[in-house]
Amino acid sequence: METPTSVRESLRPSDWVTSIDLTDAYFHILIHRSDQKWLWFLWGDRLFQFKALPFGLSLAPWIFTMVVRQFCALVRRQGVRLRVYLDDWLILNQQESFCQQHTQLVLQQMQDLGFSVNRAKSDLIPSQTFSYLGMVFDIRDWTVRPSQRRIDKIQDLVTALSDLRYAPVRVLASLQGQMESMSTLIHLGRVHKHPFQAPLNSAWDPASQGWNVSVPLLGWFRETT
Repeated sequence: METPTSVRESLRPSDWVTSIDLTDAYFHILIHRSDQKWLWFLWGDRLFQFKALPFGLSLAPWIFTMVVRQFCALVRRQGVRLRVYLDDWLILNQQESFCQQHTQLVLQQMQDLGFSVNRAKSDLIPSQTFSYLGMVFDIRDWTVRPSQRRIDKIQDLVTALSDLRYAPVRVLASLQGQMESMSTLIHLGRVHKHPFQAPLNSAWDPASQGWNVSVPLLGWFRETT
């Protein structure tokens, strides 16, 4: 799995970067007709069945990764430096012109294989500052920081909880997940999220209560937010 550290370690001085985002990535993987019967669901009184790899399936990320790994190996043999995390792809090169050429090469081969690229979310012009997995990398000064969108999301979650005596478990878990995703970017990042675990550990049993419950918030949270 990609982390800020693994991405940063893959960068080289003076690198230029483009990014490619796939549209509905898992839907590129078709399911054999004989196995589609395992992927049905009810909506109202109607029965639906997936013909492609569905989102939400626990094995979906692994299956998709195994499939695109073959394509990535082919591209890398052509001299392209590539970082891939599911539907988020980076093309890197220390020469701006080569980065642009390699980006067009990857795009063309993707299209030849039937991949659908979300051009609105892709950055196809080489840059030395880029966003990836909710992080902003700046090669010029060698820094990594959380994206403003991720910061805003945490602030919105904290604001939503600040006036509550009882917090929905789903919201607390979402806040913890957001903090965990940024823990490697912030000094003692994992330490900061431990207090949010206390209400869950003391008042919630996931096996018997599920996710649709609320737990009492500690007083310090309401006083300091």
